[in-house]
Amino acid sequence: NPRHPLIIRLLEGAPPEDDEDFKVDSQIEDAAWILHEMALLNGGFPLSDPEAHTKRMMKFMQSQLGVESMALAPEPDLSVQEEEPPEFDEEYLDDALPKGSSPEDAIPLTPDENGNLHIEL
Repeated sequence: NPRHPLIIRLLEGAPPEDDEDFKVDSQIEDAAWILHEMALLNGGFPLSDPEAHTKRMMKFMQSQLGVESMALAPEPDLSVQEEEPPEFDEEYLDDALPKGSSPEDAIPLTPDENGNLHIEL
């Protein structure tokens, strides 16, 4: 669609037909490639150069997120601290269970001669 805002912006950055010395801005060129690759992927076609696509996308994301350097952050100190489990009162635990939640409260289920279970509520 030649009226789409992205296409209009890409065309603004394209070289004029009679200017062989015109240098296309790298952001315009990358945007054109990304648009082309999106169309390929949406059409179910493979990318001819997935590595170049990844580099373009990383550069785009770095720019959009304002990341100045791709150097990794220092390793965090992940020392394990042993924690003591909390103590609990077993009598309180028994009292805290709602009625019908212990195995003793379970309704015995036995199938009839056809193997069907019948539950009366």
